[in-house]
Amino acid sequence: MKELLFKNKNFLVFFLILIFSLYDRTLWSNISQWQVDEASTMWISLKYTFFEIPVGLISSENIPNPNGMIYFSKLLNKFPSLWLSSYFLSLLQLILICILGYVLSRNNQKLFLFIIIPLILCLCLRSISAHLSNQWVLTLVNLLFLILLTLYLNKPSINKFAILALPAFMAPSIYLSGISNSIAYFFSSFFIFFFYRSEINFKKSLKSIFTIFLLIILFSYFVWYPFLKNLIINDIKLFSYLDQSINLKEFFSTIIGYPYWSIFYAAGDITGTFKHNGLDTISSPFWSIFHYNQQQLQELKNIYDGPLSEFSILLLKINSIILIVQSIISYLLIIFYLFFKKFFTITDKKILFFIFTSYLFIFLVIVFGAILGSPDWVKGERLDMQVHLLPLFFIIWFLTPWIIQFSQSFNKYLRFCTLSLLVTFIFVNLCSGYFIYNDHKDYKGKILTDADVPLIQKQEVIKYIAEDWKKNSNDEIIKVGYGFNDKRYGWVNRFGKKYEKYYPGVYVRGREYDYILMRSYNLKNNQEGIQNRSIVDNDYIITYNVSNPPVQKENIILLKEIGRLNIYKLR
Repeated sequence: MKELLFKNKNFLVFFLILIFSLYDRTLWSNISQWQVDEASTMWISLKYTFFEIPVGLISSENIPNPNGMIYFSKLLNKFPSLWLSSYFLSLLQLILICILGYVLSRNNQKLFLFIIIPLILCLCLRSISAHLSNQWVLTLVNLLFLILLTLYLNKPSINKFAILALPAFMAPSIYLSGISNSIAYFFSSFFIFFFYRSEINFKKSLKSIFTIFLLIILFSYFVWYPFLKNLIINDIKLFSYLDQSINLKEFFSTIIGYPYWSIFYAAGDITGTFKHNGLDTISSPFWSIFHYNQQQLQELKNIYDGPLSEFSILLLKINSIILIVQSIISYLLIIFYLFFKKFFTITDKKILFFIFTSYLFIFLVIVFGAILGSPDWVKGERLDMQVHLLPLFFIIWFLTPWIIQFSQSFNKYLRFCTLSLLVTFIFVNLCSGYFIYNDHKDYKGKILTDADVPLIQKQEVIKYIAEDWKKNSNDEIIKVGYGFNDKRYGWVNRFGKKYEKYYPGVYVRGREYDYILMRSYNLKNNQEGIQNRSIVDNDYIITYNVSNPPVQKENIILLKEIGRLNIYKLR
């Protein structure tokens, strides 16, 4: 009866969390970021066939990514709006988290909520869930790997082990830096296999070999052959770049700095690395508790503190502190257990092994990333490239105190502390999500952060233009200009020329508006295919409402303000 009651309570809590999440993710979809990178990915996948997509977006190192993200976006193209695409992405993350919680707690159902609640309610993961960014889509691949790894751990079989190759092929095809993930998948899988070996016979081995062989053929034909072929044709020296990037000094520096990074940067700053945080996603947020220089803090605040209220900033700082404390507790338990095993008992050996494997995976990603030339992650560079590791961190932080137990009296206080931190974490993340959403939705200030303006405002602008155009014209060609003269993206047109050999005139400012016009209203911008577009020679111009009018007043028929955007209808 007690067990049944517990299960019912578990189900009720899960049901309430699920209902909340379904609603909550509609809000994050409302303010999701669709800018030149994300919209260009969607545009290429919409306008080009499977056999016309040799590469993906070009990185800042001038090396194209493979085309996996473009293929994935073809699924998102099925939805008639960017909002639905965002919501689908967000739900996909939610579904994978729930599946992971289910399979990981299969033999210990009391842990189900402790697995899924931190992951589902984590502010950072909720924010990025609706965002089509290559490095953040890796989060979905990591979740898939953890699910497959758990399925193997629960009941080892050679066929389940072979399927672990799928995320290893997926990661670098989506994002070239995902090679580090693939290497980590490989070693983590064999680490598990070494301790939990499956029965191997000739018949089952043949099936597994066929599975891996099939994956190799499919990814080679659709991803790596066109990718490498185009790199050779265009004389892009990928491998020479990788050779130059291998730096032993960086390698040892990464190993030395890893412990500090895994506790403080991971909990304090990576969890604050999302575009709604008020700063770009490549460095510590301006509100980070690790900014000790008040003058520097004020300078950053004046530049990036756009929508965020002081209360939202306070909640983000509190969240960082909670997670740092939780991470310290977990790592201390792991260290004491490794050195004084006889004083501890383990409630679930398989989950403990899963936790160790997760930590190994994170370590391998960081180390191999350093070997292959990634930024100096352990010193806080390019935090946005590290967000995909958060699911593994959260499993380590919040599960360890429930798996490793000391004396009964000590354990009682430890669990009370862990529960208190979890409840506080839930409260802070729920509150901060609510306030940050409203901050962005209602913001009317002049500061333009990397979060840009909410998607719903962009869609409302295009809806207004399309409906106004169709009142007076049946033409499917429309003239729309984008007067976005902010310096943040002044480089777009220059960088867009690098796409001419692959997708001419695709990488342009305002691409998300063109996509909405085409996909939702079947209207084509007459400047399509032009890299350096005209702003003034148009029927409509879209600008930020903090920008000056792009044309003389006498040429303006109508000015319409929607949120943080202005629509100018011209004579």
